[in-house]
Formats: sequence, C-alpha cells, structure tokens
Amino acid sequence: MNQNRMKFWFTPVLVLILTVGGAAFAQQEPGAKEPAGAAAPKETVWIDDDLPANAKTEGTWVWDTTTFESGAKSHGHPPAKGLTSHGFTADPVSLSDNGMIIQQVWLDPKDPPKGIMLKFKLTNGEQVGVYWEAEEEVFNPGEEEEVWYYGLLPELGKWSSLEVLAEDLGLEREKITGISFVTFDGRVLWDKTTLSEAPPAEEVGSFPEIPPLKQ
Repeated sequence: MNQNRMKFWFTPVLVLILTVGGAAFAQQEPGAKEPAGAAAPKETVWIDDDLPANAKTEGTWVWDTTTFESGAKSHGHPPAKGLTSHGFTADPVSLSDNGMIIQQVWLDPKDPPKGIMLKFKLTNGEQVGVYWEAEEEVFNPGEEEEVWYYGLLPELGKWSSLEVLAEDLGLEREKITGISFVTFDGRVLWDKTTLSEAPPAEEVGSFPEIPPLKQ
C-alpha cells in the first residue's frame, strides 16, 4: 500500500466521518432536519451542462444526454483501458476556509472503472488531487505528488455525490482554475460540480440529568 494512501486514511478521513457521515459520500438520515435558524450553505455551480466562461478543454469531452442527474446532460471521455482523463482550465474561483467541492458521478455497471480521481488545478500551476479505488490499488502517486486516497469507489449504476473538503487538501482560501476528471479503466459520467461550504461540526452537549427512581 502506498504511503499516500496510508497517510490520508488515518488523518483527513476522520474529519469526513465527523462532518458528513462518510469517507466519500454525502448521506442524510431519513427525517433529519436542519437546526432551527441554520443558514443554508453558500453554493456556486461551476459546471452543469456547460463549461465555465472562458474555459479551455483538455482531452476528449463526450456529452451524454441519456444518463444525467442534474440539468440535461452529463460529461465523460471515451472508455479506455488504463489511465484516461478530460478536463478544463478557466477563470479562477476561490474556496473559503470551510470550502467543499461536491462532484456528482456515475459508474457504468456494464463497464466499471477500477479507480477515479479528481485533480484540482491551482493558479501557480500545481495540481492537488484525491482518488477513490476498488479493492485493487491502481493509482500509485509518488511521494512528491499531492494526490491522496479518499475512499472506496461509490456504488455502480447510481448517481453519487463526492464531497472533498478544502481543509483536507490545504486549499483553504486558495483559488482553483480547473479540474481533471481521471479514470482507470471503465466508463464514468460526471455531472454537476458545485463549490459549497462544509456544515459546522455539531457540538456534543452534556447528557440530561436522570431523575431518581421512585421508591
């Protein structure tokens, strides 16, 4: 197991468990409600059916109008063996201290990938990324690469929301200029990309006093 995978598993993933209830996906208990007076998180849709203004594409983009979660289409690249990617570069957008990037993704059950990765491009030319794998390790980033293991692959044939905390990658108050959508084998569709804010961690209050038993 590579060091990037071990290092990330024992540190930032714990933050995700406390804040969103899972290492890779957002879930909410049935009937759960927001606390009274809680402000809705600020959200900016970066991609949904169209690329951002002034965007320059990289790789081969394939738009799909038959399988999508938001809007009227999703995007991907032609299925292939091994590493394949498509991406874009656009005007920079800023992340807040508690910023979070939410990416909708769908894995083809008829041609499943062995791994998926998101790489975020910074204004200084560097890239920082996270990846998800099945049981087999297929991504082997070097120690000098800022690419971290973020959990197991989401469920096949179902749209899932991947949540990446800026704090986990040291991207608080950073500006990102684009994303690379990377796959290892298989067919993957990506839909809406949203810049949001992570909900604050709930504080655990003291237990209520238990009244004495009646004699």
